[in-house]
Amino acid sequence: MTTPIPSSTLSLPQFHEPSQHHAFINLFRHLVSQYETHACIYYQEGNSTSFHCLTYGQVDHISTNLACHWASFLPAAGGHKNHTPVGFLADHSIDYFICFLAILKLRIPFLALSPRNSNMAIAHLLEKSRAGLLLASTKYELKARDACNLVNKHHDEEDETLLVLSHQLFSPLDLETLLKEPLHRDAYDVVNTHFTKDDGTMPVLYTHSSGTTSFPKLIAHTNQRFTLMAQTFAYDFQKMQQRSKFTLGVTDVLLNTFPLFHIAGMEQTFAAMVHGSSCVFLSQPLAQSTDLVRAMEQCPVTYAALPPLMLDDLAMYLKSTANYEPFQRLKYITFAGAPLRQNVGDFLAAHDIRLQSVVGCTELGVCLWNDFNEQRAPWNACRPSGLIAEYCSWEPFDELLEVYHLVIKAGCPKMSPCIANRVNGDFATNDLFMEDPPSSGYWCHLGRIDDTLVMENGEKTNPTPMEHVIRASPVVKHCIVIGQNRPCTGVLVELKDNIAHKDIKEQVHAAVAAANNEAPDHSHILPHMVYILSSDEHLPLNAKGNVVRKETMEQFKDVIENMYDEFMQGTTSTLNVPKSSDTIILPNAQQLESFLCNEIASVLGKEPSLITTNKNRSLFDLGLNSLLVIHLRNIITKSLKVSIPNNFIYEHPSIHALVHALRKRQDDQSTTTITTMEQHYKETQALLDGYLARAKHDFQKCVAIHQQHHGHVVLLTGATGSLGSFMLCDLIESSRVTKIYCSVRATTHAEAINRIRQSFYDRMLDVSLLDHVKVEALPTDFNATYFGWGKETYSRLRQEVTMVQACGWLVDFNQTITHFDKECIQGLYNLLKFAHHPVNPMNVHTISSISATAAMHRFSMPETFPPQDPHVALPIGYAQSKYIVEHLFDYLMREKHFPCIVERVGQLCGDTIQGAAWSKNEQYPLMIMGGGDQLHRMPDLKDTMVDWLPVNYASAAIVDIMLKSSLTPLEDLVGRVFHIVNPNRVSWSHVLKAMHGCGMKFQVVDPKEWIKTLQEHQTNPAYRLLSFYQLFLLQRENDARPTQIWETKHTTRLTKMLAKAPVLDTNLMSRYYRYWKSHDA
Repeated sequence: MTTPIPSSTLSLPQFHEPSQHHAFINLFRHLVSQYETHACIYYQEGNSTSFHCLTYGQVDHISTNLACHWASFLPAAGGHKNHTPVGFLADHSIDYFICFLAILKLRIPFLALSPRNSNMAIAHLLEKSRAGLLLASTKYELKARDACNLVNKHHDEEDETLLVLSHQLFSPLDLETLLKEPLHRDAYDVVNTHFTKDDGTMPVLYTHSSGTTSFPKLIAHTNQRFTLMAQTFAYDFQKMQQRSKFTLGVTDVLLNTFPLFHIAGMEQTFAAMVHGSSCVFLSQPLAQSTDLVRAMEQCPVTYAALPPLMLDDLAMYLKSTANYEPFQRLKYITFAGAPLRQNVGDFLAAHDIRLQSVVGCTELGVCLWNDFNEQRAPWNACRPSGLIAEYCSWEPFDELLEVYHLVIKAGCPKMSPCIANRVNGDFATNDLFMEDPPSSGYWCHLGRIDDTLVMENGEKTNPTPMEHVIRASPVVKHCIVIGQNRPCTGVLVELKDNIAHKDIKEQVHAAVAAANNEAPDHSHILPHMVYILSSDEHLPLNAKGNVVRKETMEQFKDVIENMYDEFMQGTTSTLNVPKSSDTIILPNAQQLESFLCNEIASVLGKEPSLITTNKNRSLFDLGLNSLLVIHLRNIITKSLKVSIPNNFIYEHPSIHALVHALRKRQDDQSTTTITTMEQHYKETQALLDGYLARAKHDFQKCVAIHQQHHGHVVLLTGATGSLGSFMLCDLIESSRVTKIYCSVRATTHAEAINRIRQSFYDRMLDVSLLDHVKVEALPTDFNATYFGWGKETYSRLRQEVTMVQACGWLVDFNQTITHFDKECIQGLYNLLKFAHHPVNPMNVHTISSISATAAMHRFSMPETFPPQDPHVALPIGYAQSKYIVEHLFDYLMREKHFPCIVERVGQLCGDTIQGAAWSKNEQYPLMIMGGGDQLHRMPDLKDTMVDWLPVNYASAAIVDIMLKSSLTPLEDLVGRVFHIVNPNRVSWSHVLKAMHGCGMKFQVVDPKEWIKTLQEHQTNPAYRLLSFYQLFLLQRENDARPTQIWETKHTTRLTKMLAKAPVLDTNLMSRYYRYWKSHDA
């Protein structure tokens, strides 16, 4: 049900209730009656630079006659109710405007198509709208014909609801002749002017998004909502207590450069006409600043609407001509479509050119605009229109940076229910803002959430602010930051025309360095990941002047592949390393140490003194990350002419460790992986022994006194991960749980809940569940005093929480046990101390992994704890950390009677509903996509049995165990581990068959051959786990034992969810495959 708009008052400008006129074209007819002799449109004919003028009455007359001429061939015209739109393909012009009115007068919905779209995009929009005809100007005859052919190619003759789509051409309108014609004799019969309230909900206009990232999105606007969109400014002006000098009226003239085939052009044009104002249309599709000046000299322009790209050009024009006066006398220049570069806006504002920031979207039209009522507000600030203000919800996106995401709540009168993108009917705009000044109600638009690049390691990069900084360089015209599903970011830079400075490259790199200063470490652009386009290369732009990401990725595909290939392989041409040395390694430890300190300081962007004074400290503590590890490894291998494994720096993460390992590699070529593995096993057992010794003194023996629970209060870690997200859903929906505290690595409550929201959104879970009073997000650091909660909250939760689920854990198969101890185990030990009470301690659960026992020489793995021998775990830090935790929990349960319960989880796959919860960065998705989809080879794992479990079934089983085990006597839980694997196993060949069923074509090869092939393709996404695959697959290859099976007999007694789990078949694999492919863009 649409929320009613408050009735208008007698003050000007008048606001027209949609219910007054029922149809937008009826509102226009009313405006004609009010302003019949007033100027409506100033326009240019053909290539002429002079302007002509049409009044409201003349526009009405011409469009009515045109409607009568076209009624004979337009589908279902003549006054009948018709929901089939006519597609319209032409340039922005006076003809476009007249044609739009004519089609609306025939009561036919108008599908506005941008001629800048590809033929496939136009065909997509025609199909989605089920258009009955494509009407095109003669200029776009070929484009129209090709688009219709693409639509008809998909036509199914058995579906009688689909009509063969044809196109009709029209020539430029002869306005002089049309103006002289008398009103058509059939005008009153053809143009039906009788409308009812039912017409208000009928579609009148279809527009589409700009398609910056994918196919354009089709949006339908009803009469009622388009009438509101055209009156956004009128409504707000009417609500002002006094008439502002910026209020629009019949004497105003708008110079509008936004094209009519986008909603901004439609809305700006008709917003002017609602006030009785007139509009200036330029004949040039891409107007220059000189065209603006010419128009202002011939027409009485009082305000203008320009996209940011045109303001960039205007700033350059003004700097070279100092011709400020024509623009200074304007009431204001409206800009919309994208954020305006800060330096451009500052320049214009400093020269007394008033800017009006407007933010909107295709779905709603104008949402926020600057009414100039707040003197402190910067030029790029705006506030919500009165039509939507009470429906605006500002969700924290990054509270530390005070960045918020705008969500429009259900019930907004400008919003159609069909555009809601949340289960509760809300519309998440994906637009990000910062309030400026604070608490003023004015907001600066920063960019969009969907601009965000999700990198190969799962980290996220917002390219928009980085691009703004780079484009601020005087030599940069356009740029685009890339990095989707890549190990690092890169940037393509298009230079401004006629730039001939010697130091262009240095200036570009300086701009990139400035962008890096404002970006998180994982988003930094390395020097050799900068590509400067040649003078004959250009980045593709959309109608707003923004770089079109999808087209860029396709157009520069080879360039981008070469950039990443060179980076991953560390070719000499891209590395600034010594080339003269033929020595295998530097001659002595001191020289080697000095070399490493200098190179690492350069890679980390730190002072060399910081590195030299921290030679025993982990380089990861000093800022090294997975991206810089690749960079550093390339430098070492090229400079020292030595081959080192991919995980070498992870194994030796300090200066001293690197020097020792590299020298030993020179002195003793027999150094093997086995020696390193044995060292890690010793470190693992030593850590476990230390924790058990501490636990003996830190924990008293517990006593459980039965007490009646009205509902559990759960502390959950890892709620931003895949399994944790699903467990949170299940806990919210459980009647036996009254409260869930989610501990999240964040600095504020808002950032914490936003991270969980994003996790739900990424996995297509119901985000509205998080609005439940049960859920509270806690920013947490388990190594900080009181976990960063403060003493009062810490003490209160110690009394309130009844159950803990420690699901959160670092998933990184490269890091050593020492790193996992610092990042995970120490925090978990502190959490155990929080949960411990001598009387009625909390029930503590943790998610372990079958990797903690996967190296045991047993065919069938019982649901018990393994022997205290670190060799039972796989020789990677992740598995060894789980081994330590399992034995710590076993000790606390046996010796301290502290209910610490382990759920040992196997390989989880995506959920069975959406298929969206299996990260393609995990080992098997990387193997499937990198191997089956890209290398067209898959390893033959022979007799391997697959017990992969869908994550929603795993979650349901674990939550079931958590709740039921709380009622189980402690003695029945001692020594017990719950195996969360699929008891319904299938063979590896069954998985390969499911992959073939999805359309993947590949050969099945020996694991050694598969690894060799992968080594030769360093840009393959699976390459990042090469070290793991070498260990995992070759160990399996050399092991003659049959596949291990993790027993589930006791687990399935406590929960029935495992037995219900489906196996991985073609149906499930297709869901996962489609999801992974859709996230390749």
